[in-house]
Amino acid sequence: MKKVSKVILWMFIAISILLMACNKQEKNALDNSKAINLSEENATEMFQRMYGMLNLKKQRVTLSDNTIIIEFFFDKNATESEIDSARSFTLMTFVLEKSSPYGSIPYMSLVDPALKKLSWENTICNIYKNDKKVYHEKYKGMKLEVSKKY
Repeated sequence: MKKVSKVILWMFIAISILLMACNKQEKNALDNSKAINLSEENATEMFQRMYGMLNLKKQRVTLSDNTIIIEFFFDKNATESEIDSARSFTLMTFVLEKSSPYGSIPYMSLVDPALKKLSWENTICNIYKNDKKVYHEKYKGMKLEVSKKY
């Protein structure tokens, strides 16, 4: 009986360590207590419809320490075109701060000069496919500082 108890204890310890290791991921932007969640509820549907991101599950925008962070979460069927569309949207909207002359776009209130109340110096775009990060880009002002494809 003692051997069984020891084996179970060691299995429990090993599983606990494994779960903690698996749980160790990069800090989420919302983990920062100073982060402001700017996510728009209807933006996911707009991205799907207007930008062809049919496999987009969700998205999130936060502002933290002079940095705006946009994250796109795609399912496993996302195409390179959808991912490129997300990267392009980030560049045009949050880096170059271009609003659309054709009507409302997601997060237009953050970049339209008539509506804009917030400002930021840095822009980070993280793109996930099937819950794994596939792109990380960071801009300082209009200059691309980091571009990583995983």
